[in-house]
Amino acid sequence: MLNIFTFKNLMNLLIQFFIIFFMLTADLLADILDEASKFTVRVRTSIDFSFAEDEAGTLYGAGFLVDESRRYIVTNAHVSGRGNARIEVAFKGFGYETANAVYVDPILDLAVLQVDNTSLPEDVRSARLDCSKRYLNGIAVAAYGHPHGLSFSASRGIISQVRTYESTDWVQTDAAINPGNSGGALIELETGLVVGVNAMGFEDTQGLNFAVPMQPVCSIIDMLKNELVPSPPAFPMFFASDEEFDTHLTVAGNIYGPLPKKIKLGDQLKLVNGVEVFSPNDIVEELRAYSGKVDLSFLRGDLDFEISLELEPQSPILDRPFIIMDGALIAEDVYPQRRLKDGLFQIHSIAAGSQIEQSFLAAYQLIVSVNGIKPNSIEHLYELLNSRENIQLITRSWSERDYFLHDHFAIKYRPYDVKFYD
Repeated sequence: MLNIFTFKNLMNLLIQFFIIFFMLTADLLADILDEASKFTVRVRTSIDFSFAEDEAGTLYGAGFLVDESRRYIVTNAHVSGRGNARIEVAFKGFGYETANAVYVDPILDLAVLQVDNTSLPEDVRSARLDCSKRYLNGIAVAAYGHPHGLSFSASRGIISQVRTYESTDWVQTDAAINPGNSGGALIELETGLVVGVNAMGFEDTQGLNFAVPMQPVCSIIDMLKNELVPSPPAFPMFFASDEEFDTHLTVAGNIYGPLPKKIKLGDQLKLVNGVEVFSPNDIVEELRAYSGKVDLSFLRGDLDFEISLELEPQSPILDRPFIIMDGALIAEDVYPQRRLKDGLFQIHSIAAGSQIEQSFLAAYQLIVSVNGIKPNSIEHLYELLNSRENIQLITRSWSERDYFLHDHFAIKYRPYDVKFYD
């Protein structure tokens, strides 16, 4: 048995141990957050005429430097905008400088920016990225950014798991991700490695926040460094999820029309070019920037079978042409299923106070025809709209009436200022 003196000695040793441990932990955390302040930036985005995925106005968020020589900064797509935006970034202690979007991924909510100025501040550093496939559940992290305007701040938490939600893979964490944190780094506290890009938190919940995983981010950055366009594939099929059994690749239809031969609704996609896949994100990452024949393996009950498809990458979202007509931004339909089926062009937004706001044209309407002619391309639509004479547009929108899917409107309008951007 331990005598009372031995017990007191052991207690004193334990107390000293915990004091030293917490001091070392605090020092380590301070070092990691000091490092984060050197690669984190403030991002300011201004949009006059927005695409449907964005909103006009000025938005503030975060980002972090991933390549000093190329001046690449990672942030969210909803921070940078999906095109037609003025972007500025500011390192800690410095003013805003112009940046440009190099690549925007509409699936991952990810953007890669490039700072215009070739001379970065002397003490900035690139973030150290965790590009591995390791198990992240339970690790301690800090969400770094500028929550509610509190610049270069961190909130602590742990990673719950990497989960598939709405067909996209996310890092789920209880570290608070508030407005202003978006686009900032999710940092492992033990190593200082960035394990995610802060993206969003659910309203009216506690501890339910999400970040973009780093593995696809690393892949995109590597492709850009090698002068490849890291676009996701134009994959024909879409899938249903079974949340109870956590399966996400049950064939539910085909964006382009009928399903490929041999495929039936309910088949389970298992392999892409011999690589096992578990979510739509896995398909995207396996085929990013890929062009050519793709071998797909499916399971139907106990039956395994294969098919081959020819695929090409999607056109980069930043390359889409658009028209500005008297304060309205007009481009291809934002919804791919509807765009491929109907081939109509959409009024993405209408600027407040603009001339066109006084007409019966409205955001999200689809243009069916101009003077009785259905436009067959954005260039053709520009030719039809670029007239100072009265024109008649037939538009379509979701119906507010029972039993009708769409309402149609015949609208007379006289364009004054029509510009085409490609």
